Amino acid sequence: MTKSRPITLIIGSTDKDDNRPHEEFIDNFNNTYMAKFSLGVLTNVDSSGTRSVYVYNKSGFYDYESADDFPEDIYKHLAIYLEGNNVPVHLYLRQEDPCLGIILPQDNESNYFSYRQTNPFEEVTK
Repeated sequence: MTKSRPITLIIGSTDKDDNRPHEEFIDNFNNTYMAKFSLGVLTNVDSSGTRSVYVYNKSGFYDYESADDFPEDIYKHLAIYLEGNNVPVHLYLRQEDPCLGIILPQDNESNYFSYRQTNPFEEVTK
């Protein structure tokens, strides 16, 4: 039986210099909150345009083959952290790894194959 792809963090952000500012903040989140409470590690496994995909390993060591599904509670805490630091996020999803190219099921002709959320943290941080 083939192992299903893990539930990952899919995030998109951009700034005036066309960087992905979420990357620095997620690195900091890993090195502080995640490390302090031994919650594992988020590893950036793919980036394309403004989007990145992060795989979660509860062990604290990156290994895609043994990746765990990204827990909802950490997803929520990370959203609160990013929102509190005014990171300009336009995409924040917890769903199956979309694989190379980060093409999402939500991408379609009407959004020019670049799905974005109006307020990505609204549902998560309620």
